[in-house]
Amino acid sequence: MKFALRFWRYQYKALSKKGKVFDLIFVAFVLLLVCLHMIRIQSFDIAVLITCLLLGVIGCIIPQMLCATIITFAQYGTSKVLNAEGFSDNYLKFYEKKRIVGRPYNENTATVFAEIMVRSGHVKEAMQYFEIIKVLPANTFAYTELIYLRMLAALKADMPQLADSIWNQERKFITWAVNRPARSMEKAQLLLVTIYADCANGRYERALQQTVTYMQSKEFKRYKTAEFEFRIAHLFILKKLGREEFNNIAPEVKRDIETKSHLYDWEMEQYLIDFNKAVNGVFPWQ
Repeated sequence: MKFALRFWRYQYKALSKKGKVFDLIFVAFVLLLVCLHMIRIQSFDIAVLITCLLLGVIGCIIPQMLCATIITFAQYGTSKVLNAEGFSDNYLKFYEKKRIVGRPYNENTATVFAEIMVRSGHVKEAMQYFEIIKVLPANTFAYTELIYLRMLAALKADMPQLADSIWNQERKFITWAVNRPARSMEKAQLLLVTIYADCANGRYERALQQTVTYMQSKEFKRYKTAEFEFRIAHLFILKKLGREEFNNIAPEVKRDIETKSHLYDWEMEQYLIDFNKAVNGVFPWQ
């Protein structure tokens, strides 16, 4: 039950952030109509105005709550297993049986299955799977994820030059996706794997510049997408460059990993493993 509530809350927060501008416009529109009506009848009532304001806010919140509930019901089955198992062989088999075998081909599902392969250590199988699945650039979510996974798999396979080659092949799409407004997930993934590739190929100064620039951006501060992945990568780069800043940041990162809430039960342990790799100068994504 705890995970179900946490998962619902995560979906609701994500929807709230995406719809914040629309919510403000909607509430302002409601208040404008009320004010115009009051001017027309030459009667201004603050109580009515406050009531309409509350109704406008409720009119924004309830649809988001319903959408979060629908998403939770649709995804809870597989997410519950992921929460319990993590990216394990058991989860890989479960997802394959639940979403792949005997089902029509779906770009998003195939991409998620590839992600489980990569993250569960089946890198060679994932690289073979990349050759048989097809994802169109029009599906920005799946196409971004596929670029990220292809590069990540290459890095996990200790093939940093292949990661660079994939980035160059997809340069046009990456540039377009990174510069799109309000696409925090896609931007974070593409920047993160680019930083990983820069590190693996010894381009630590450029990796540091990209990491710091993104972590100081309004997008990162607002959405916190892949927060600890970026902070651990930042820590790793500072370690490799021998910067004094490393000694100040490391305790903060460890403290936040241990004290902040995480969506999945296994995340804190995994982040601490990656953190320990970073402080020892080991690539945290391997």
